[in-house]
Amino acid sequence: MIERLAGFQRRAQKPFAIVIDSGHIAPNLESWVVGKSEELARARGLVTFVGFERAAAAFQVAAECWENRNRGD
Repeated sequence: MIERLAGFQRRAQKPFAIVIDSGHIAPNLESWVVGKSEELARARGLVTFVGFERAAAAFQVAAECWENRNRGD
């Protein structure tokens, strides 16, 4: 799946990110699964966030920066 996402990113006109939701992972495996997922994705140039809240906060900041830049602030 990560290879497909990396291919999509290369063709995409807009940036995107991968959200790693650890809510469905067994607690004893969570650290390993999240760490390995981030490692594999980032090695392919993909942006990752652990949890939707972090992703949403980052996209909000990016959107605000973009708006301010376009307004000339």
